[in-house]
Amino acid sequence: MSFTSLQFIFGFVPIAYIGFVLAHRFGGAKQAINLLAVISLVFYALWGLPLLAILLLSMVFNFTVGNVIANLDSNPQMAKNLLVGSIAANLGLLGYLKYSNFFIDVANQFAGTGLDHLSIVAPLGSTSTTRPRLRCGRRTDIIFSGRPNGAAASKWNCTMRLAAPS
Repeated sequence: MSFTSLQFIFGFVPIAYIGFVLAHRFGGAKQAINLLAVISLVFYALWGLPLLAILLLSMVFNFTVGNVIANLDSNPQMAKNLLVGSIAANLGLLGYLKYSNFFIDVANQFAGTGLDHLSIVAPLGSTSTTRPRLRCGRRTDIIFSGRPNGAAASKWNCTMRLAAPS
């Protein structure tokens, strides 16, 4: 299902919107946000289960690393190393998904290799879901300056910024 399909415009979007409004009205903002997360995962699943698996693994990895970093108050150097490693992992995954065939084309053109394209379908929005994960400002402020920027650090706010494109 693509963003321009009639299924998406007249089926998926209205159902998601009505569900969001009802969840917000009867369950509050947190329930509405949780519903949007589930709806997003359903949308990825409609593109293909391997793409959903990539997204879920990436989310679990980033959530886990973020929580480990948040609990490393006594070892700021380890926290910095984990942050740099997680950024490298996110950029590596993004580079593999989006630019593998580009680099294969470059190698074929300049080195005369006969490499075939990889049959990779990057998950829709993989750039916009990776970029916000790298901008978890409050947590990176804590790691690099040793103190929270403004109010006390909130794992929930940071996790939402990790998972939701801005």
